[in-house]
Amino acid sequence: MINVNVSLSTQQRKNLCYKNLLSLTSDFLNSFDYLRIEKFEKQRAALIRVLQALDLDPPSVTDGALLNENRILISKILELDQKIFQKLQTAKDETLQKLQEIQTGMKGLQGYKSPQAEIEQSMGHGILDVET
Repeated sequence: MINVNVSLSTQQRKNLCYKNLLSLTSDFLNSFDYLRIEKFEKQRAALIRVLQALDLDPPSVTDGALLNENRILISKILELDQKIFQKLQTAKDETLQKLQEIQTGMKGLQGYKSPQAEIEQSMGHGILDVET
């Protein structure tokens, strides 16, 4: 087994984190599942913490190609984030619509009054008290 010690620059490490973040976000969007959102958020937060730590280490050399790759990755991540937000907004709107439909149905049911009391009063006894 060959042990290769590769020293990555801060910018290379940041771009690697951005690639991982892009992959994570893309995978979540492609298999959008509300049950996985908490796991997604935890993984995303971990990558962002790494990026924040890397931001504390100023780059020793500024490589234009690496910075350009950085901008492209961030742009793609933001595009996917926007799509995720749209899916979440759609899901929220659908849930609110369903809740309003249920609430309307409940109001209709609450407005229903059983004629049992009137029938029992006219018969002089309870409906359920009489054997048939």
